[in-house]
Amino acid sequence: MKKTIIGLLLFLVACSSADKGTVICKIEYEEDFKINRSIALAYTGNAINQVESIDEIFFDDNFTKEMYAELKEDLEEKYASSKLLTYSIEELDESIVITSRVLDYFKATISELSFVGIELGDAEYGPGLKETKLINENNGYSCEVVE
Repeated sequence: MKKTIIGLLLFLVACSSADKGTVICKIEYEEDFKINRSIALAYTGNAINQVESIDEIFFDDNFTKEMYAELKEDLEEKYASSKLLTYSIEELDESIVITSRVLDYFKATISELSFVGIELGDAEYGPGLKETKLINENNGYSCEVVE
């Protein structure tokens, strides 16, 4: 009996941990200016728990350091009261890197989700992991499970 209970517990732990992980979706845009975007979707089952994005925007004639200063000011103003979005901006010689995270996918506003690269018509009924991955791949992202 003791072995059966231990076996059942090990089975449950193995099943629950196999259903968790992270999917990374990446894309490179070069329309008006060059942006490399990576979105990490932490999940349990088909439910997304947390979203983090890293955007590297390269300086050029279409995105200057003056434009970056305006962007930084606009972001600070727009997201000053945000409770579920955190972000940081690092200025490098050739680019800026914006790292952002939505702390609660299901409570975040459409604006907060959009900031990390999730486009939804209605955040309350947002898609699960499989749907989000498919939407991203249809939009040109390459996605892979990393954990």
